[in-house]
Amino acid sequence: MFKWVINTVYKHNPECMCGYKMKPTKVRFDEDSWKCIWKKCGWETYESPNGKLHWLKKN
Repeated sequence: MFKWVINTVYKHNPECMCGYKMKPTKVRFDEDSWKCIWKKCGWETYESPNGKLHWLKKN
């Protein structure tokens, strides 16, 4: 139930490796960026101008 609520709220965001949708951040000002809602997961991603997602593991 909890996962469904999170994925419904962030339905237009990319899905993290852990299966939950990511929340938007303002880390990169010229590109869209997201990070996982769980701190222990640590995945972040950003979208380049050509539409490709670049994944980063932050721990």
